[in-house]
Amino acid sequence: MGNPRFAALLALSGTLALGAPVPAFHTVQKGETVYAIAKQHGTTPAEILQANPGLNPARLHPG
Repeated sequence: MGNPRFAALLALSGTLALGAPVPAFHTVQKGETVYAIAKQHGTTPAEILQANPGLNPARLHPG
């Protein structure tokens, strides 16, 4: 991604009354990984990657 600022959209396991995933935003900090972000928010790296098409987990940028 050319933009160094990235807010990861997380598909959290919690749901609304309609059964839809509850989206959340996370601002990536220096040194964070998709795995660490997923663990912090109670989801999986696969769910984060699915909610963020085109995200390269090896190229996360803080911001």
